[in-house]
Amino acid sequence: MAEFLSGFNLLLIFGVISLSLLQNISADLLSVDPGENVTLFCNITNYSEISWYHMNSSGVRQIISTTQSKLHKDFYTDYNEDKSHFTISESSSSVSLVIIGVRDTDLGFYYCGGRNKEHIQFGKVISLNFTGGSRNETRSSSEDSDSHQTGGTENIWIILMIIMCVCSISVLINIICMCVFCSRVEGKLSSSLSSCCSHDTSSTEQDGNLHYASVQYKRKTRKSNKKNTTSDLDSVTYATVASQPQRH
Repeated sequence: MAEFLSGFNLLLIFGVISLSLLQNISADLLSVDPGENVTLFCNITNYSEISWYHMNSSGVRQIISTTQSKLHKDFYTDYNEDKSHFTISESSSSVSLVIIGVRDTDLGFYYCGGRNKEHIQFGKVISLNFTGGSRNETRSSSEDSDSHQTGGTENIWIILMIIMCVCSISVLINIICMCVFCSRVEGKLSSSLSSCCSHDTSSTEQDGNLHYASVQYKRKTRKSNKKNTTSDLDSVTYATVASQPQRH
């Protein structure tokens, strides 16, 4: 039972995290020009550790990881994939990602993640794309790269939808199994209590079906022939106990 509950909790946590991230996937669309500097804002606050992630057709990778100082409450960088290309900007107890000179390889989805001793939370997903005019200008020189990026984005959406369906089905199956198990345990307890009560009732009915009866016979007094005195014979008492069979 303990192993079943632990497995159920793990699946539930995984499903909640995945669904929380997937719900945010329909998020903000940000269009920039090639070579432009852009700032991506994180919508989660009050976390001691905040990181930024980039997701494209190649996969998901961590770009920057920061930790809040206990003394001054400011954030310092623990890890930076490319210090000349990425930096951070603090605002409202959160960490924003600054991309210096956006390139084709920077296009895709970005999201931040916060962690402390209690739990983990992911922020709003931001889709970074080039503006329409810039895309048309660069399409002649990088048509293959753009088509690969579009195909990769479509594949990411398909994979995310499959993960969402699998997580939802897993959580639903575990909830159904838990309900069936609880109903069976409740049924066994109810049957045990009903059998115990019926046994006590039958014992009481058997005791109540016992009947007691007694008949006392007493002779009349008669006169003695030899003596003028009268004598009383001893009286006789008949008693019986009968048990009436129980009727169903």
